[in-house]
Amino acid sequence: MRFDGLTRGEIFGRLFGLFYGPSFVIFVLTRFARLFPAEPWSSIAAALGFVLVFVTIGYDALTAKLPVVRWALIGSLPFLGWWLYARVRGPAVAAEPPLDSPGRVLALVNIFSSRRYRLSTPLGLEECVARLRRRSASRWSPLTWFARSAERPLLGWVSQKGFALKVRHVLTRPTMLDEARGRFSADATGTAIDVRIGVSMFDRIFACSWIGLALLGSLIFLSVPVSSWRPAPPPRALLILLPFGATAFFLVVLALVRAIGRADRARLYDVIRTELEANEVGSLAPSH
Repeated sequence: MRFDGLTRGEIFGRLFGLFYGPSFVIFVLTRFARLFPAEPWSSIAAALGFVLVFVTIGYDALTAKLPVVRWALIGSLPFLGWWLYARVRGPAVAAEPPLDSPGRVLALVNIFSSRRYRLSTPLGLEECVARLRRRSASRWSPLTWFARSAERPLLGWVSQKGFALKVRHVLTRPTMLDEARGRFSADATGTAIDVRIGVSMFDRIFACSWIGLALLGSLIFLSVPVSSWRPAPPPRALLILLPFGATAFFLVVLALVRAIGRADRARLYDVIRTELEANEVGSLAPSH
């Protein structure tokens, strides 16, 4: 196995699969199929996963003319080693979104910021749809699940009316990542595309619901008389801090996910504009 042409996320995902794949197979065969006892097969599978990662990184480092022994040893460290090797072998991505970069910290958690573009292309509607579909993976098409990101960098749906697309990230759910939602319309020169890039409305509602439910739950518990608790009620300070803790946890997870997709706006804009041979004919101010 060679990692030429793969993104950092794809390299990390393949090393993850090689390391834990044998253990997962043995887990299924021993826990569910019950074909043989867990030991010593679980230990053998764990060792096999380590060997597979070691050999794979060693071979890839050799073909890439990197120090073989050094990177084979570093890459054999779960997670950290895989991340370091992926950074060396995978191409870097753009670091900034186009035109509307707010403060770096606030940009990670500001899910209400978006930007709208109007693009124009000489291509016809059918050609626009076909080109975007060729570059997109679909949840409902298993044949596209394992395509390389270089071939299908986007995830979502494309129809005759428009599209909703996100950047594919290995081992990361697309929730809270930026989405390009567009609508096609015919114009005098070919096809016009109105595009909005930002967090989807569904994800915004989910975020507000999470925080709202935490606040509502705390208010309900605080409103219950102490005499009604069976057994004794938890400390009042704990009930007051509950929504703040839930909100802080959500914001930390949100920041991590948004950090993974920090270049998605630039990537979405670039792929769509390039693939459709489109020019920007209008851009609205960032919306919040």
